[in-house]
Amino acid sequence: MKSYETVSEWYEEMKGKGYSVPVQMCQGLAQTMKVMGLNFQEAWNLLEKKRAFFLVDDTYIFNLAWLEELKAEKGRAL
Repeated sequence: MKSYETVSEWYEEMKGKGYSVPVQMCQGLAQTMKVMGLNFQEAWNLLEKKRAFFLVDDTYIFNLAWLEELKAEKGRAL
């Protein structure tokens, strides 16, 4: 996978390639980066490992349950 600096950069490229990228996918990536202090690639790898998203044909689907898990993770870090 190409390295991206921001969720927006990734989003624009995926849209340009014809993928459907719901706002939940972008929100999940951005929140993971922010809460966990990760760069794009690290967040992507974590979400992939946790199976927080998947690709169906040309549409990214994000598991919103991950955001609840992320909130709990944030609480443990405080």
